[in-house]
Amino acid sequence: MSEIIIAKPAGVVWERLSDPLNYPVIYPNWVKTAAYSHDNVFRIEDQFGGVYNIELLKNKEFGAIDLRIGDELSQTRVFPAGADRAVVVHLAKRWRGCGYFVWFLTEV
Repeated sequence: MSEIIIAKPAGVVWERLSDPLNYPVIYPNWVKTAAYSHDNVFRIEDQFGGVYNIELLKNKEFGAIDLRIGDELSQTRVFPAGADRAVVVHLAKRWRGCGYFVWFLTEV
């Protein structure tokens, strides 16, 4: 689990984090390229040569940004912390077959 406080309104933070096309900038140690595929599915090319689809499940009312990557689920929540600050909480588990070296490199 990781948690950060960002000096921007929660709505601005949610909009930025809930768009996978921003992930090459937000998560440069993980995502090399991101492209829209169809519906809520995006094609990701990672920094390790992998290419796969992620399904975006989001709900702005609850600040929810979930990514289904195969059998795994990454869950992010954005909470307002006053008018101009947001708290971001991210829950994930290490993917099956993902070594500790890769896990630590992809942390943001």
